[in-house]
Amino acid sequence: MKKNSLIITLSIVTSFIVAEPWFKQQRQQSIKREMIIQKEAKSDIKEVTKRPKILHLSFHLGCIKEVEDIARKLDLDVTPWYVFDRPLVEFEGCNSGLEVYNMLPDRAQRIWEKHKDYFNTFDIIWITDTAPLSRIFLQNDWKKPLLIWICNRFDYCHYPSEFPDPEYHELFRKATKQKNVFIIPYSPYEWYYAYTKKVFLNTFTIKPIGAVEERERYAHTDKSVPLSVDKKNTMLIYPRLNQRELSFVKSKCDELSIPYYSGQYNGSHDIKDFKGVIFFIYGAWLNIAMFENFQRGLVHFLPSIDFMEELNRSKAPVSGHPYVLGSRLYELCEWYSAEHKDLIVYYDSWEDLKHKIETTDYDAMKKKIIAFAHQHKEEMINRWRTVFEEIYKQV
Repeated sequence: MKKNSLIITLSIVTSFIVAEPWFKQQRQQSIKREMIIQKEAKSDIKEVTKRPKILHLSFHLGCIKEVEDIARKLDLDVTPWYVFDRPLVEFEGCNSGLEVYNMLPDRAQRIWEKHKDYFNTFDIIWITDTAPLSRIFLQNDWKKPLLIWICNRFDYCHYPSEFPDPEYHELFRKATKQKNVFIIPYSPYEWYYAYTKKVFLNTFTIKPIGAVEERERYAHTDKSVPLSVDKKNTMLIYPRLNQRELSFVKSKCDELSIPYYSGQYNGSHDIKDFKGVIFFIYGAWLNIAMFENFQRGLVHFLPSIDFMEELNRSKAPVSGHPYVLGSRLYELCEWYSAEHKDLIVYYDSWEDLKHKIETTDYDAMKKKIIAFAHQHKEEMINRWRTVFEEIYKQV
């Protein structure tokens, strides 16, 4: 582990050193904002005499739930628009499937022309997963406040695509300097990634809270974990593996007699009673599900960095996402960050996974995770409070 720790540190330093003046300036600004947050944490935006109307536009149901939770805590008047909740033809005038993620100028313009009268009935637009939805407003000279919470790359696309086009990057660079545009990364990697594209964001970050669902997410019970599954004595293999990867992990669990479930589930409420979660990182450097599960006290088991790299060298079907492995910026991946290292169980081999599943003190881990989650939630809510105090000044 010491060798890898040195490599990780050197990788981050090497990547950042060329940007030192900019990062120093951004960090100073972030420290000032942190001081404001600590000073004004008890302020209450409910004192605004007339609550501004906010439209929340998102492709991600988890973000919809997250913002609903924030809105309840801060008494915000938010209207959610989960794009996939309706036929896509209602959103952009045609059914483009997952191409809708690729926000090229013609698509953004179609959506604007179709809904501009509705958009203009709101005082604030709030964009979450994914940030390119902001193009609908940016390229049409939106004057009211536009809040962009970057959840999974500011220029996310569904491959193959001509998006992101150079004009979009330039539009986003311009947006970073507009007083009515508020851009908030949801993890440190987001502003680092943007920097690699010559888009300079403030390093002030607001991570997900992880909304706690009180019931199963979907009404259809066929999406739920079967009642026959003994959750308290069973590990959940998180369902983000392809068939080849899943078969490999299941075979290892079978060899070691690790009880597991690998089917679908009906939201975070449906998995809260599992013994633990066997998780492998995929495309995202942070997952909202991570914080949803932290709020529930779920214990995650991940391969250590050493074991992940060993799996990668041996060309095992499952190791870690190539973005993370290729960059070696593990500290920017929330699953391996110093902040969360005591909340996750890391294993150094398949045998070590079995050993740790059998010997982990689950009650102690759950208490530790939930205590962190509660403190984290309060801190993030205070950050959102400060952001909206600034936004409200423009309404």
